[in-house]
Amino acid sequence: MKLERSRIRALGALVIVLSFVAGSALADVSEVVLRITASSGRGTSVLEITADQGTWEGDNFFWSPNEDIPLMSGDQVVGTIVKDDSYIAIYADPQIAMGFSFQAGDTPTDVIVTSGVLSFPTIAEATARADAAFTVMGSGVSLVGLHAGGGAYRAYYNDSVTFAEAIGPITAGPTEFAVGDFAYPGGGAYLPIGSVSNMGAEIAFTLSANGFASGSSNFEIVPEPAGLLLLALGVCVLRRR
Repeated sequence: MKLERSRIRALGALVIVLSFVAGSALADVSEVVLRITASSGRGTSVLEITADQGTWEGDNFFWSPNEDIPLMSGDQVVGTIVKDDSYIAIYADPQIAMGFSFQAGDTPTDVIVTSGVLSFPTIAEATARADAAFTVMGSGVSLVGLHAGGGAYRAYYNDSVTFAEAIGPITAGPTEFAVGDFAYPGGGAYLPIGSVSNMGAEIAFTLSANGFASGSSNFEIVPEPAGLLLLALGVCVLRRR
């Protein structure tokens, strides 16, 4: 049976795009999926979550603690990971979502929450977006970002290229409650970033003594819309035949 040229072209385009979409599902994440480091005058404590400690649904990973986790340096409590709102979710399509809920000890505490690196077949014309929202509680409590530009959240790709860094100092006033948030590029839009083969995210801040902070974040990368449109057109042409 002969295929018309238009159908052959549609099939070819569809195969190419489907190969790309399927390829993005073959993502791989580093063995340490989440690392939380807390440092203060009491010492330093590190918690590492590995790929076998969470829940897998296909190629997607999720972890959240079942109980509060004290971060100890010897017999000293550096801080506590509060189970509510603490999580990491890594999706093969690809996307990294992280949340934290942290209670500082009796001295100012540096907190670094680092995702594993999510690697995937190169997306030739990728677009991306990121957003985060952090909250501090306690009269006069402050959260100050530790990244190079002063932000507390950083999303990056291709090992070291910063996509977004944001959320500057947050200080709770007499209301004992303050929020800092951002969305980039904003409005639900995506920003073109070229070829991408891996991604990661990191939350890093200093929290006042006895302060409490929580937050959520999301970083996602998708093919540029033209690639998705090509897939849709290919399917439509095949259906019409």
